[in-house]
Amino acid sequence: MDAAVKGAFTASGASYGSPRIHVDLLGAGWRISVNTIAESMARQGLVARAKKHRKTSPAMTRSKYPFPDLVCLDFIAPAPNVNHQSTFPVQTLTP
Repeated sequence: MDAAVKGAFTASGASYGSPRIHVDLLGAGWRISVNTIAESMARQGLVARAKKHRKTSPAMTRSKYPFPDLVCLDFIAPAPNVNHQSTFPVQTLTP
């Protein structure tokens, strides 16, 4: 069993973990659980390669390139827990 797990692991380029090796071994006719494969991998020191995380590009950071203030209005609240009153002119409809 350890040889089959190691063979499937090396065939994957050392990138498959126990769930994917389990699927490969089921396809090859083995009747084995995922936890048994995980124990075998741990016993042999086989560790799958971690997925690469996507790095954020400078275009994704909003603090570095904020949107320009085209309206030129101050939207900062006067005090904490106080609703900001709009400075836009309010048009009322007359009947």
